[in-house]
Amino acid sequence: MNKIDCFIPLGEAAQTLKTLDYLRDSGVVNNIFLLSTNAEFTLPGYETIVIDSLQSSDTVAKIEAKSKAEYILIYSKTSILGLGYFALERMVKIAEESGAGLLYSDYNEVKLGRVHPVPLIDCQEGSVRDDFNFGSLILYKTEAIRQAVTETETSYKHAGLYNLRLKISQKWPLVHLN
Repeated sequence: MNKIDCFIPLGEAAQTLKTLDYLRDSGVVNNIFLLSTNAEFTLPGYETIVIDSLQSSDTVAKIEAKSKAEYILIYSKTSILGLGYFALERMVKIAEESGAGLLYSDYNEVKLGRVHPVPLIDCQEGSVRDDFNFGSLILYKTEAIRQAVTETETSYKHAGLYNLRLKISQKWPLVHLN
């Protein structure tokens, strides 16, 4: 049941390796790709995709081109990603049941050794805010990204992910997982 191709920014090696462990252990991950603005910064055993920035249309197109799985998971931070028990499996199940083009979830943040819940709000139809908080871990239906990339005529250096969200929301539900 390897349904997800993951794309994560390559940060400090020890932190990135811990995130990679969480993802590999999930049971639903097909491939993991590292995203880096530095072609010389890599980790053995993982394919690194050189990007200009995580936010650009070019990066979205590179992610779409590499993905072969049914879903694409993009993590936008370099800090360690810790996942709850069966978190990715639950995300895939909800995405399948809801037909989501984009699925995002509430999350916990660890500050000074304490866990703080971060509840998110539902994205309303017609919302165009570019600062809406989807969190740092978003699951996309690969087909939705493929359609969005095909329909994108303008290249954005800083608004590629924002454009992606707008394009997906025109044809697919954006689902908030509590």
